[in-house]
Amino acid sequence: MDPHDIAHPHGAAHPHDATAIANELYRYAELIDAGRFTELGELMEHCTFSYGTQGDPGPSGAAAIAASYRDMVVTYDDGTPPYPPSDHQPDHRCRR
Repeated sequence: MDPHDIAHPHGAAHPHDATAIANELYRYAELIDAGRFTELGELMEHCTFSYGTQGDPGPSGAAAIAASYRDMVVTYDDGTPPYPPSDHQPDHRCRR
């Protein structure tokens, strides 16, 4: 897909739309990796999740989305997900 073909809400594609989307994806990954679920909820506050084939609405809004990630993502006692700090150091934190 050509990034310039991304639909713009006002009908015209804007070349900066692809960069904005990429930046949002990078921000999402940074927040997940850091276990910063409140900020993740704020990033996705206008989203409504849908799980499974039933189409039942999932969490919607910043607080509900943040709570959903807190419930789904395994974290250590310090609140960060279980990603080792480097490939060469063992990670001795306790998981909850």
